[in-house]
Amino acid sequence: MKIERQMINTNFNGKYCFTHARGVITPSGFGLLTAQPLLLSGSDVFYGMYISTTNDFGQTWSELKPSKTLVRRKLGD
Repeated sequence: MKIERQMINTNFNGKYCFTHARGVITPSGFGLLTAQPLLLSGSDVFYGMYISTTNDFGQTWSELKPSKTLVRRKLGD
């Protein structure tokens, strides 16, 4: 097995960063990465999950986009 580290463009703007990244690659080459934006204002304010995907064993990744289902919700929703 050969593992190579690769940077994913997060468009860092100095106000938010992505944290808690988790990824998986399947035997078919499909991969999924989740990350959570953090507001860099001195408080731990986290937002809904973002997702990036690959179909070539991680050689290229899609742009990080907000998940439609892994989002913050009010209790009872």
